[in-house]
Amino acid sequence: MRKYLVVLPFCLLTACLLSCTTDAYEKGDGKYSQLRAELVEAHATASHLIDYVITDEGERLPLKTHPEVKWANKADTLYRALLYYNKVEDGADPVSLSPVVTLVPHHIDTLKTDPIGFESAWLSTTRRYINLGISLKVGTTDDENAIQSIGLHADTLVAHGNGKRALHLRFYHDQAGVPEYYSQRTYISIPTDSLAADTVYLRINTYDGVVEKRF
Repeated sequence: MRKYLVVLPFCLLTACLLSCTTDAYEKGDGKYSQLRAELVEAHATASHLIDYVITDEGERLPLKTHPEVKWANKADTLYRALLYYNKVEDGADPVSLSPVVTLVPHHIDTLKTDPIGFESAWLSTTRRYINLGISLKVGTTDDENAIQSIGLHADTLVAHGNGKRALHLRFYHDQAGVPEYYSQRTYISIPTDSLAADTVYLRINTYDGVVEKRF
C-alpha cells in the first residue's frame, strides 16, 4: 500500500478511520478487557487471507483465526495494518484488522500544506517505519470536487562532508474544500527504505503551528 499521493473521499476516509478506532470495550475479564493495539505487517497467504503479523518490535504473531480482508489482494505479501487483538499463548486472537496508509516521498510541484491535527511521531523499534498519529478535519458536502489528499514532499537532500545525508520532507495536505466539522484520527507509516538518508527532518503544518520532527 505504498502511495505517493493519497486522495481521501469522505466516505472512504470515514470508513477507514472508524475501522481503525476502538474506544469502547468490556471491563473486567470480558473478551475485550485485555485488548491490545499494534501497528503491524500483515502477511497474506492467499487472496484476502491473513495468517500472521509482524509487530513493530519484530515479534511474529500467528493469528488464531485468519481474517479475510478485501484490501489484501496479493498472496505472500506484507501489508501495513493496525491490529486489535488479545494475546494468547501461541500468538494472537484478532478482533479487528484495518489497513494503514504508507507514504513514500516524491517531489510535488504544487505543495499544499493545509493544517492537520498532530498527535505523535515515532520510529519503530525495528527501524522499518516512521509512524505518524494524526487527525484530519472531515464533514459531508454536496461538492463532488471536495476530495482531501495527503502525501510527502521531498524538499531537499543535503550531503554533508562526513558522507552523511539529511533528507528534508514536508507533509502535503490539501483540504480541498472538505468541511472541517469534526476530527477523525488515523495512522500513517513511512517505510524507511524509501528515504535513502541517515537523518530525516519532517515538517508538518498543524492547527497549533508548524511542527518539525527529526529521525
